[in-house]
Amino acid sequence: MKKILFIALIISQTALAQYGYDHIDKFKNGRALINKNGLYGMIDEKGIEFVPLKYDFISKFKKGNAVVTKNGLYGMINETGEEFVPAKYNHIGKFKNRKAVVTRDGLYGMINESGEEFVPAKYNHIGKFKNRKAVVVSDALYGMINESGEEFVPAKYNHLGKFKNRKAVVVSDALYGMINESGEEFLPAKYSHIGKFKNGKAIVVRDGLYGMINESGEEFLPAKYSHIGKFKNGKAIVTQNGLNGIIYEKGNESIKVSK
Repeated sequence: MKKILFIALIISQTALAQYGYDHIDKFKNGRALINKNGLYGMIDEKGIEFVPLKYDFISKFKKGNAVVTKNGLYGMINETGEEFVPAKYNHIGKFKNRKAVVTRDGLYGMINESGEEFVPAKYNHIGKFKNRKAVVVSDALYGMINESGEEFVPAKYNHLGKFKNRKAVVVSDALYGMINESGEEFLPAKYSHIGKFKNGKAIVVRDGLYGMINESGEEFLPAKYSHIGKFKNGKAIVTQNGLNGIIYEKGNESIKVSK
């Protein structure tokens, strides 16, 4: 061990004298950080400069990779000195599940561990992945991408609700609809409101009138009522054209009676 340290010290002193480095860090894993005129590079134990003196900063290596900056932009190098992520990003986030968020010119994208930009830097925001999908924002409109970077829900919605029971409410031009986990809009955005589902059904409002849908998006009770009461014992009071009536959970309607 002492012999290795001694050899490394000789290499450092030789490199300082031969190449005029301003500073050489301690060797670690067979490499050392070098500095000259404010720029950083790296040499190996033979004194070979395998990372040229061209970076403003080189981070510590983690899992075989290191972040570098050049002219204020971020990239990454591997242990051989290859710049596998070009120094063109304003920011590179931490890798999680083999992918990282990057920003360029104020827009967000993603790279994988090979440096491939599998999600182009075109979004105003990329949310955290949950259940293998993430919300994206483009020009104030919401969509979703999967782990492959595919935009399976187009960024066209003013609002995108949380998925519950494999479906989510979406809003487009102030109208409400629903999508499933595949991104299919199984309920077109045509309602001014969609209530919470209870016992497999939800109240919807269209043109100021109330109706009901089931979990498949089927409007089993047409939006034609000015009021729908709460269901009790399988039936609810409804109002249409100033008259009250009764509907049943299957959507069947009794004869209306006067107020």
